[in-house]
Amino acid sequence: MQLEQPGAPVIAVKARKDLELALNALATGKTAEAGPHVRDALKHAPDNPDVRFIAGTYAERTKDFAEAQKEYEAAIAVFPTHFAAQLALGNLLLVQRDAPNAMPHLEKALAVGPNSWKAHYLLAEAYLRSDEKDVDKIKFHANRAIELGKGKATGARSHWRWPTRWPATGTPLARSSINSSRTIPRIPASHGPRRAWRCWR
Repeated sequence: MQLEQPGAPVIAVKARKDLELALNALATGKTAEAGPHVRDALKHAPDNPDVRFIAGTYAERTKDFAEAQKEYEAAIAVFPTHFAAQLALGNLLLVQRDAPNAMPHLEKALAVGPNSWKAHYLLAEAYLRSDEKDVDKIKFHANRAIELGKGKATGARSHWRWPTRWPATGTPLARSSINSSRTIPRIPASHGPRRAWRCWR
């Protein structure tokens, strides 16, 4: 297995095998089976950012969001430019309605993957949910998400319905605001060390 993000630390051989088994289990919806493999990978390579990222993905699948956040943060602490971990953490915080803290992680993900439609999509959502809405940034990132995502971002056209005239700063964007119950898509588990950093580029 070849890591696809340049500069990322190499995974130890034993941890690599455990990670493959965990990814296969997650990709086929067998979350419970992934658990032991994730724990074994953590034993063999506790400081590897990809291992910590997959541990975060597993925790998020099991709805242990506090643990997921901890694992994503651990991955970033080791390798700050880890695209998938920055994107996943930003996504997790955004789903938890914490747009202000999600933005820095999404911006860092975008710096690594400037052509990621998903990073643009999530940043548009983050700016839309923030208290002080930056209309220009919302429009820019939404349009880039649609442009880069092509068929993947078809839902964005109906999701962001631009008003004829934008309201003043601080005024709720009633026609374009996201439904608070909407679930933002997450990083597929199958897009782990081999593909995760490029899955939304």
